[in-house]
Amino acid sequence: MKIIKNEGIVDRVTRGVIGSNFVIFAFFQLEGIALLLTLLLGAILISSAVTGYCMLYKTCGINTKKDWE
Repeated sequence: MKIIKNEGIVDRVTRGVIGSNFVIFAFFQLEGIALLLTLLLGAILISSAVTGYCMLYKTCGINTKKDWE
């Protein structure tokens, strides 16, 4: 199965920055279940930014990637 990128550059950078901030915030400010959930959300956002693919976008039929990207 080939994964087709469906996130544009702005979307990917935004997800990367927000995901990184979640991970940093979780390590320094949280503990317990809140730490785990925030780390999970941050990891999902970072992996989506790295791959350029969002499963939720595919399900909803959204594509923010431009043809020239």
